[in-house]
Amino acid sequence: MTWKLPLLGALFALAASPALAQGMEGLRGVDRDGNGAIEVAEARAAVTLRFKAMDANRDGTISEKEFTDASMTRISEADADGDGRITRQEIRARAMARWGRQ
Repeated sequence: MTWKLPLLGALFALAASPALAQGMEGLRGVDRDGNGAIEVAEARAAVTLRFKAMDANRDGTISEKEFTDASMTRISEADADGDGRITRQEIRARAMARWGRQ
């Protein structure tokens, strides 16, 4: 299976964006002009960056393997104890660390 970047895929890619996973700080990264809102052009730019990051072989599509690999990387980053599972505590700890809290 190979995916192109239709609108639904673009919305998913933006929602899955590491920038947005970082909470408000990540939203500021998407809000390039700093006006407190994300315009269509800013959302498209964020989606494009996320798509490029996931398209490992740069063929303009995201294969199932590329999607899975990107997802597994995110899981591995959040799995603090390395047991292959993510607990609520690990998710919370990761979020707090990204937001500069303990």
